[in-house]
Amino acid sequence: SGGEKTKGAVNVDANPASAPDVLHDLDVLPWPFRDGDFDTAIMYDLIEHLAKPIKAIEEAWRILSPGGLLRIRTPSFQHENSWIDLTHLHHLHPKSLDYFDPETEMGAKYSYYTTRKFRILRCYPDVHGNLNWLMEKR
Repeated sequence: SGGEKTKGAVNVDANPASAPDVLHDLDVLPWPFRDGDFDTAIMYDLIEHLAKPIKAIEEAWRILSPGGLLRIRTPSFQHENSWIDLTHLHHLHPKSLDYFDPETEMGAKYSYYTTRKFRILRCYPDVHGNLNWLMEKR
């Protein structure tokens, strides 16, 4: 959660200085939640920091209830914010998460990348240079 906590949510961070509700490194699997615990999972300014983003999205799928929503925000690969932060391991394109949606070209062609499927409801840039996804667990 870093410095941007979501009110009413269970905020998770590996850094105790951010005073999270749950202290946990999200690169360590499984996450400390039960299957289907949440209707919504929010990964704002996170995915670009994780060593294995596919595994993290699969883990988000696990903790979401059927039809649950996953919200992801990350700096666009085209924006300088993606490249300035030395802790960013990944730089995402609007189609980077298509592998999770079998209705997209990449999701159909590379369906073997993951068995955890989502429907991408929306992917849009914002005025701050971020990409935002809204995905529904299938």
